[in-house]
Amino acid sequence: MPARRSWWLDRSAPRPPLQDAAPHAPDLIVVGGGIAGVGLARDLARAGARVLLVEGRRLGEGASGRNAGFVLAEGAQCYAAVAREQGRATADALREAGLATRAVIEAVAGRQEIGWQRTGSLRLAASAAEAADLRACARLLGLRWHAPGAEPGAGLPGTRRGGLVDPGDGVVDPLALLAALAQEARAAGAVFREEAPVTEVARHGNRWRVRAAGAAFEAPRVVLAASVATGDLLPAAPGGALLEPHRAQMLAARVEPAPTFPLPVYARDGHDYLRVLANGTLLLGGCRDVDPEGERTRSEIPAGAVQAALDDLLLRWTPDASRRTVLLRWAGTMAFTPDGLPLVGPWPDAPGLYLLTGLMGHGMGWGLGLARGLAAALTSGALLPPTFLPGRFA
Repeated sequence: MPARRSWWLDRSAPRPPLQDAAPHAPDLIVVGGGIAGVGLARDLARAGARVLLVEGRRLGEGASGRNAGFVLAEGAQCYAAVAREQGRATADALREAGLATRAVIEAVAGRQEIGWQRTGSLRLAASAAEAADLRACARLLGLRWHAPGAEPGAGLPGTRRGGLVDPGDGVVDPLALLAALAQEARAAGAVFREEAPVTEVARHGNRWRVRAAGAAFEAPRVVLAASVATGDLLPAAPGGALLEPHRAQMLAARVEPAPTFPLPVYARDGHDYLRVLANGTLLLGGCRDVDPEGERTRSEIPAGAVQAALDDLLLRWTPDASRRTVLLRWAGTMAFTPDGLPLVGPWPDAPGLYLLTGLMGHGMGWGLGLARGLAAALTSGALLPPTFLPGRFA
């Protein structure tokens, strides 16, 4: 089976690249056309800012178009685990970003068709420690814990320790969401330039100059929202490199008889995940931990060890199937930070330079909420959560 771009990208309709005329004097330049960058451009434009968004490829060709379309308020670590390891304030800030993202998506879904379904999510515990954390989440957040064997869909083989349901979570078509956000951003006046790789972001007098595809754009403020590529454009990073690439691999399969898991499933602290589409196609991802060193790469080519593990997971999670046919294999690159928290806010000692990156593979769940907060900070002086500020590493 040849590697392709992704389940979503291979089904996107062809269109010419967006090459809007650049504004005469933009107030802000956003570098990066993933879910967070496009959401930020939209919110800034709606607040009255003149915004230019520059994307090196096409919108969504990075991780935003290569995921399972989960919209989860929690990251790989659940609320209780984050609170125990990094404090309740940090857990609250991440949860708030997730809830804000949900609200944005539901509002967009009320205006445009984006494949949004509030299905809820099921987190299955694969260890006693994970089960304890999920039970703690149920108490702290008022969610429902299901004892082993009582999970929605009767659980999955190999995960017999119970599960947590968050009824507010759901699923979406990530490219449809991205297209809807871009449409609303442009309607509000934001200008988009696709297929314009950024080669330099540098201070030029009292402004910032962004060089991309042979052109130079200037603005008083720049936001770098280009996932792991953000690190290539930063001044020297305090405390060493802050963004590390991690590859995420997936496959799509047709299983007979078609599985009927009613909710998107997370297991093993997010290392394994599954979604069944309306047409019965199963999207399966994860297993990065079988080759952690090999997955620290920017490559978007599916690799053997992890794909073999996904094949095995497919067998274990569909034990009653009479036939399994893998339709597609693909991969995307995520940006991880040393402490597992996003980088959102001003870059130290660089007035006018901001970051919106390091989303730990959870851009669909946190990106729009974090973008909304940053847009409010940039346009009205709202405060940002200190736990996400890039200066914490200075």
